[in-house]
Amino acid sequence: MKGPTVLLFSLLLVSCSHLQMLPYITSSNPYKGREQEAAALGKPLFVKHCVRCHGVSGMGDGKDLSVPLDKQIADLTDISGEKPLSSLAARIAVGKGDVMPSFQQVLSEEEIWQLANYIVSISVLPFSHNIPVGLE
Repeated sequence: MKGPTVLLFSLLLVSCSHLQMLPYITSSNPYKGREQEAAALGKPLFVKHCVRCHGVSGMGDGKDLSVPLDKQIADLTDISGEKPLSSLAARIAVGKGDVMPSFQQVLSEEEIWQLANYIVSISVLPFSHNIPVGLE
């Protein structure tokens, strides 16, 4: 009985995290046309909240020793440009598993978008600033 209960609870947690991402995924960049301004505002947020894991350059080479050695920290200079910026904002807000913490209780929605714009500005790949097809 314990196994099915744990499985059900785990599925519930996963579905709730996706629901938390929904407001970001279904919205577009409030800084559209002002991405450089947002990136400039996002840089100090990156330094304060992200450098310890992602490194100064964002390459995933931070020195945070609390990250499990078997976990790969994302190289933010090489993020996929196929996903919309809203997906990146959602990931910042909700986090990912036991490596990427949630920042929705730490940063305002505006700051999350500023940080997302900064991360895109340091990426070497082009990035889509559009919302997903069908959600325009």
